[in-house]
Amino acid sequence: MRHGLRHATPPGVPAGLAYSEKLDGIDVDPSTPTREVYWNIGHQYLWVMYLLLVITVGVMAYAVYRYVRMIAPGKPADRFGQVGERLRAFVVHGIGQGRTLRRRYSGLSHAAFSFGFVALLIATTVVFIHEDLNLRIMQGAFYLWYQSLIVDVLGGLAIVGVLMAIGKRFAVGRRDRLYHPLDPRTALDDGLILGGFLVILVTGYVIEGLRIVVTNDPWGNWSPVGTVFGLGFQRLPLNTDALRGIHAFGWWFHLVLALAWLAYLPYSKLRHIVFSPANIYFRRLEPRGQLGYVDVEKAFEQEEPQIGIGKVEDLSWKDRFDTQACTECARCEEACPASRTGKALSPFMLILDIRNQLLTQSGPPMARARQDRGDQADPPLDGERIEPNTDPVRESVRLVGDVITDPVLWDCTTCYACMEACPVFIEHVPKIVDMRRNLVMVENRFEGELGRLFDNLEAAGNPWRFPRSDRGRWAEEIEVPVLGEGVTADEIDVLYWVGCFGSYDERNQKIARTLAGLLKTAGIRFAILGARETCTGDPARRAGHEYLWQMLAGENVATLNELGVGDRKKTILASCPHCFNTMKDEYPQLGGLYDIRHHAEYLAELVRDGKLRPTEALDASVAYHDPCYLGRYQDIYDQPREVLGAIPGAELKEVRAGCRNKAMCCGAGGSKIFFEEKRGTRINHLRMEQIQAESPDRVATACPYCMVMLEDGARARGVYDELPILDISELLQQSVATRANGPANGPGGSPDGAAADGAAANGAEADRPSAHGDADVGGERG
Repeated sequence: MRHGLRHATPPGVPAGLAYSEKLDGIDVDPSTPTREVYWNIGHQYLWVMYLLLVITVGVMAYAVYRYVRMIAPGKPADRFGQVGERLRAFVVHGIGQGRTLRRRYSGLSHAAFSFGFVALLIATTVVFIHEDLNLRIMQGAFYLWYQSLIVDVLGGLAIVGVLMAIGKRFAVGRRDRLYHPLDPRTALDDGLILGGFLVILVTGYVIEGLRIVVTNDPWGNWSPVGTVFGLGFQRLPLNTDALRGIHAFGWWFHLVLALAWLAYLPYSKLRHIVFSPANIYFRRLEPRGQLGYVDVEKAFEQEEPQIGIGKVEDLSWKDRFDTQACTECARCEEACPASRTGKALSPFMLILDIRNQLLTQSGPPMARARQDRGDQADPPLDGERIEPNTDPVRESVRLVGDVITDPVLWDCTTCYACMEACPVFIEHVPKIVDMRRNLVMVENRFEGELGRLFDNLEAAGNPWRFPRSDRGRWAEEIEVPVLGEGVTADEIDVLYWVGCFGSYDERNQKIARTLAGLLKTAGIRFAILGARETCTGDPARRAGHEYLWQMLAGENVATLNELGVGDRKKTILASCPHCFNTMKDEYPQLGGLYDIRHHAEYLAELVRDGKLRPTEALDASVAYHDPCYLGRYQDIYDQPREVLGAIPGAELKEVRAGCRNKAMCCGAGGSKIFFEEKRGTRINHLRMEQIQAESPDRVATACPYCMVMLEDGARARGVYDELPILDISELLQQSVATRANGPANGPGGSPDGAAADGAAANGAEADRPSAHGDADVGGERG
């Protein structure tokens, strides 16, 4: 039996305090700050506490076994290198909650109760070390400053945080996020988690306050919240025995509730307390724009090709880990352009569908919610529970097709908004692309327009099957040299990668000519590839056709290396962020190492160096639309704004509905520009509405995909003629005067056509690929 503290009052100590010279046989200075751990608790009943603790640990241990059993079978994923970088992310976002705090209300709420939880957990551990291991650390300054003051204050803030969370969820929050039919994640789960924690916190302060007032604790003021609770009880008409009775009952109630709550924790969404920080540590460190490489030929040598994700067994351990790390904050869904326009895809639901399949082997619990959003697929397992068998997962259920339906996957624009918004770095986009790979290359099942796209890319190296020989025709009037045709790599500074849209789309041809004129004005020696350029393969890879991407990319790598621009020997300038991204971050997978620049950052550098001097005033307001593959993928936000800011009279207006890393996608990425949006509102129409809300005189962007989509949106909203949409190079060209002495001589550097074909406000509407679905035009030029 623990002796506790004998009731003797030392000199100078207020009467009524339970103190003694010895604590469990150890001499204690009566003036040393501390407290009795089991004050007012019958020590003969403490075995009940230990029994309950053992049961709690056993229940939690089974949960650990359950998760190990679920995660361990996952395919390998190398997430153990670059320890320093991983630790930095863990500290900033795991401990510091960097991304969580991006939203002020929910971020502060979460930080308050999570830091309070951690502080109380440490305090409980200190009690265990002090009392059960008989290592007397809970005394002196440490007891006053941490165990009393800091823990008390953080616990009080935790109460505030929990109340804020309850208010958001049940009073003014999103009730639809708390409950979906057939989903075990219900409002009850949130109620048990938040309500349970709140009662634990309050009862903890009640028993602390009662101890302080009954014992007349001289150190009580170091526990301000507990003291307030105690003073409240002191005002009641209750004698000491009654207060002791309330304390004893409250102590056992608090203990049982706390242990029950802890036992429930790993079976609720609060499992993320452990999984989320670990998931942040194991996050992807590869470039954002780099998808995983697949050895397609080796895969097809197998009897059953293993390409992408088709079954639960195809998930890596990190994919499985992701599903358990989800905090269910729904930030990914709120950021997703498909979700915001009423389509079947919700990144939030996708992760939960996979999670519930892993944990319960049940049918798609979110199917009804998805159908409400426009997913008209009728999965055979909708709403039906599959009886679990002896296997960790039921192999008869197809992850792609039964649990994750096809419309969910094809609605994704791969814009990265979900991954940018996720506070715990869940990887939605790589999973979606891997599922697309399985659909395309194993199941041979995809949207009809994609079949034409794939055929055109394979036959002609562009999405519309235009002749390869026409790739350089846009530049004939301005005499741009072609690398390898009388011009060598040693004679140029820059290889201009025009891309498919710049080569064939009439509107984007104007931008290509404008950029060429600016390069000449700046005295830059440059050339193009002409007919030897082919599609970088980005549309094929994002649509899931990995083999076609490798074929197209391999051809480009061979051409560039042959012409002497490999190993970063020369700068390659790209106008298209999609070309820029795949050449910069994905071509190294095929041995192509190049110095790739996007024209936004290159023009900013030319303006900064004085090689381009904007002098003509624009006198107009400009709203800049951030392309996803330039912004979120490559972190290029400031350079295009720097170009626009250098133009006299240009007033930059940010799109308050979403700019920089929160900018809404135009709807073109992930090959979506090549097939129709069949569900919900068109993404580009909503984006155009957001831009119009700023009442700009001009709209600027730096991506040919965005140009096509925004112009289509402007036509649909009836503002095409009154709201010009321009590339940043066109706005810059309107303000830059040709040098009086002409640019430097050399390839691409003659003064002829320096300002050739300065783009009109919106360009002609003559034969051009439309915003959606014109991948079947074949070789017809009109």
